[in-house]
Amino acid sequence: MASMTKEHEAEQQERIRTTPAQAIPGRAGVARAHANVALVKYWGKRDERLRIPWASSISMTLDGYWTTTRFTALADPSCRTFLLDGAPAPKAAAGRAAHAINILRERYGLPTDGENSGYFLESWNHVPVSSGFASSASGFAALAGAFADASGLKDIGHRELSRLARLGSGSASRSIDGGFVEWHAGTDDASSYAEPLDEHPGVDLRMMSVMISDAQKEIASTEGMRRSARSPYFSVWVGQCEDACRRMREAVAENDIEAIGSIAEGNARQMHAMTLCAGFTYFTPGTLAVTRLVEQLRADGLECFWTCDAGANPKILVPASNENQVAAAIAERFPQARCESSGFGPGIAIGHHQNREERKEDDA
Repeated sequence: MASMTKEHEAEQQERIRTTPAQAIPGRAGVARAHANVALVKYWGKRDERLRIPWASSISMTLDGYWTTTRFTALADPSCRTFLLDGAPAPKAAAGRAAHAINILRERYGLPTDGENSGYFLESWNHVPVSSGFASSASGFAALAGAFADASGLKDIGHRELSRLARLGSGSASRSIDGGFVEWHAGTDDASSYAEPLDEHPGVDLRMMSVMISDAQKEIASTEGMRRSARSPYFSVWVGQCEDACRRMREAVAENDIEAIGSIAEGNARQMHAMTLCAGFTYFTPGTLAVTRLVEQLRADGLECFWTCDAGANPKILVPASNENQVAAAIAERFPQARCESSGFGPGIAIGHHQNREERKEDDA
């Protein structure tokens, strides 16, 4: 599980409090957001620029993996720095962040060039590569929160924040809230947002990631979505997702782990079957071996279910009471695999690392 020493945390907090040179007074903000994994998948964009999906999706926010981001507005337009874990961010990541920042500034009438258009962006990821969980959702959700904090958007609600996060990464819209979250597809910017289904689930559910491959996927998610949209089965997929969301809402309301797991596994099957029909796959022999093991464990009476995003590394949904047995079976069958586990995580924390529940307590 992601962790950091007290010394590392103290160093991080000191760097957050340090004001960069040429900072515009009062224009710095910080936020923390947690990663999420889709149970009903987001796969297909109606609008690539605004990242509006064809179908709604439902996810689980994770407690063990998060990103902390500080955004500081600078006067000098030539200073546009992005540090990731203390080092210059890769060119692709820096470009994607810059694009998101420009869109956010345009939305609120803030300068995108000239005086006061510089920025200093620093992010710390607690989503290790070895976990198999993606950091783009937590990263862009934290960026949206830090930007709002730095820009004086004090009264912004979670619905609006989810729309801002979506502009950087579609799945980031679901990292604004904790627990089970639904991203409503909508048809335009105003109607495409996420909101919690259940921020404090009554099910003791764990999400395990089985890291069987470190290899970078050959087909990026955006390109995979484009190819899938050309499949003759894509419209069927969209309808299946909306139906899966309807059934998942009912399962969450009833705290039905079996139904939650079955719906998630079925939806993952449909997504990856569609990619095959579109002429490609993210699955490897190792992926299939893990999914078959999960199915065999379930047939033997051990409740567990698999899901898999656009990559080779499957996730396993399992009741907490079965987690150790499933982990032991994975370790025995795949001794080289790395297995990480997480429970339900909270919503975004803006400013002094307060999430929505903590702010309510302070206001009481």
